[in-house]
Amino acid sequence: GRGIYQNIRKTVHFLISCNIGELLTVFVGFLLRLPSPLLAIQLLWVNLVTDSLPALALGVEPIDGDVMARRPVRRGESIFSGGMTYNILVEGCLIGSLALLAYSIGRAFFDVDPASPMVGRTMAFAVLSLSQVVHTFNMRSESSVFRGGLAANSKLVLAAVVCTFLQVAVIAVPPLAAVFKTAVLTGGEWLAVALLSLTPLAVVELEKVVTGRARVRRAKRGARKACRN
Repeated sequence: GRGIYQNIRKTVHFLISCNIGELLTVFVGFLLRLPSPLLAIQLLWVNLVTDSLPALALGVEPIDGDVMARRPVRRGESIFSGGMTYNILVEGCLIGSLALLAYSIGRAFFDVDPASPMVGRTMAFAVLSLSQVVHTFNMRSESSVFRGGLAANSKLVLAAVVCTFLQVAVIAVPPLAAVFKTAVLTGGEWLAVALLSLTPLAVVELEKVVTGRARVRRAKRGARKACRN
């Protein structure tokens, strides 16, 4: 029961943070009166593919070994308790900001006509999709993803590989690129996409380290206080 509840939290956390990123990308572009960073068919693709398969894989994440050592969930406690709302907002804003940054880089440095930013829009599309795939691994545990092993959930790894392949295909395969109105990216543009897409993993890993150390310090202070009493 505890394991199922944790997996539901992980899936909800992932889906809402990713959707905030998508909304932020489109809304900020609208506020700044920029050419649309994403087309409707591209947003639909992100929601149907990169939001669905990884979320389903998170639902069958292996149960953490220390799940019975944690405090029970109180009756009536919100599913968003424990700072989850804050994390969702921060991570969603991070994903949206990375997509907008990719759009701005492509539009400023690689597009011939900034008024019709095919490269910038394609880079934003790729970063938004691939950063969400990467972000799935952040959801697996409150501790470092490298501690439990990236391949501990084979279904999640398979979902990430399939989603990455499909995302690259709709950009690199000409018939699909014509449907999704994407541009062919050069090696340098793909490198920028890869670096930006991996950023959520680095940022959340750093946050986990800081949070973990703070938790250890609080536990030590509580132990010393208990000893004095």
